[in-house]
Amino acid sequence: MNLNKKYTEDNTSDASLEANLFECIKTAGNITFVDLQQKFGEGDFGIYLDSLNIILWGGLREEICHALVSLKNKGRIKYAPCSVLVYILEGMAMVHPVVITAPPEGGFKELCWFPVVILANESKIEG
Repeated sequence: MNLNKKYTEDNTSDASLEANLFECIKTAGNITFVDLQQKFGEGDFGIYLDSLNIILWGGLREEICHALVSLKNKGRIKYAPCSVLVYILEGMAMVHPVVITAPPEGGFKELCWFPVVILANESKIEG
């Protein structure tokens, strides 16, 4: 699996996939990227915070990355920090160093993993 492919925001999200993904996140209350991989399949893309040299997760389908970024940009989801143990208990973790402090100015020198769960933004839930 090549996790060097980074999602770019140039493409648009499929509306039905985005709606399905949001419903899955809202129903779960909080969800990990492992859960998303199990529900929507694995791929070769990841969610990165390039300016800080941080990866949130890799091994995602490109369409899922599109939908997540679209939902985040619309304020419908948010990422909340979680313990590495959440991912270890699900049987997966990134091999990168874990972010435990605020990044230095200019970001980390090497790629670091910031474990998060994904939550529906309650103030943006419609209906």
